[in-house]
Amino acid sequence: MCKIKNSARLIVGFMIMFLVCYSHGNSWNVLNSGQTGGRSGGSIVYEPDSSRFFLVLGTSDDSSAYSDLVYSDRLGKWINNFPHDTLYGVWGDSIGKTKGLGRMGNAVFSNGYYFGFQNISWGGKTFLRPNLHENRRSYMQYAYNSIDKKIYAHYKGITCTYNTKTRIWDTISALPNPSSYGSAAYSRFGFMAHDPVNNEIIFAGGAIDKRDGWSGVWKLSVATRSWSKQNATVEPGPRAYASVATDPVRGKIVVFGGDHLDYLMNDTWVYDCASKTWERKRPSLAPSPRAGAAMVYMPKSGKIVLIGGFDYSNCTGYSCPIYRQIPSYEMWTYDIDANTWTLNKKFLSSERIPTVRIPDVPTAAADTSDRILLFGHSRDT
Repeated sequence: MCKIKNSARLIVGFMIMFLVCYSHGNSWNVLNSGQTGGRSGGSIVYEPDSSRFFLVLGTSDDSSAYSDLVYSDRLGKWINNFPHDTLYGVWGDSIGKTKGLGRMGNAVFSNGYYFGFQNISWGGKTFLRPNLHENRRSYMQYAYNSIDKKIYAHYKGITCTYNTKTRIWDTISALPNPSSYGSAAYSRFGFMAHDPVNNEIIFAGGAIDKRDGWSGVWKLSVATRSWSKQNATVEPGPRAYASVATDPVRGKIVVFGGDHLDYLMNDTWVYDCASKTWERKRPSLAPSPRAGAAMVYMPKSGKIVLIGGFDYSNCTGYSCPIYRQIPSYEMWTYDIDANTWTLNKKFLSSERIPTVRIPDVPTAAADTSDRILLFGHSRDT
């Protein structure tokens, strides 16, 4: 196995393009123009048993947007991943826009505009389907459970699962402590990770609403399908757009940085799943304060990779964006055992880099060959 510095390859979705960074020089090259619909904030996971990447959730203003997609080298393109093969031709073709999403109002989807999920009856069966228009961006609030092969996500006050084997959605109990202002204040812009030792889903971070206080760290028992507060004496504090990755071999969860909403952070936290304890690490070198960076575990090298991120914009106009992509687009690796961050590469301004429409947050997953698929924002043209 070559070191990450010489072997990391990245597939990136921005606009309608997918780019790949091959081992020779870590340069960005066009892979294909694979279609993913006009969405942002999608959740990307890799399912090793089938050697496929999954793209679910996200937000779209397109009433006929794509829903659940799957990609593999064998397919060479993104295809729709409907709950049953008989639904191809009814809900949509294998490739392209689906039918009946959002406000299409046909026989499959006939409900109104503002719903998170809807039960859809077809062919004597009922299927739960997400509404991408009302998804409100899941960002990092999702995690892949390698034990039950499900994607766990939390958005719009709903905890939901997507089974990568059956292609079926389900909802379970919502995260407690909703905001007194009518929305799940603690479950916006947070992060989720799977604890493979205890088979629990960890949720932390989230928007800091001073009217409601800090909610702390929560855990979802997969066995009981219920949330409970962790009540740890030491834990990462509130933050939005933090980066998170799970090392299943070491049984560790790594959290980096995020936005405190009045300053950016670059602290490194490690959660030990066996002891259920958090520890703030203090490496001698770390990436600069940032939020919205993609972070992923590389199974072949055993390293954590941090990609990109954004900081505050220096624009002062009324309509100026809050964030900007960090000018020096970077890739860092974190070694859990050595507690060291290493700058893998700083891309030059003349090089092709993945562009993310701020404040969209890129999400990523790596396959067993340490190839990273990173999804930022896509829009049909």
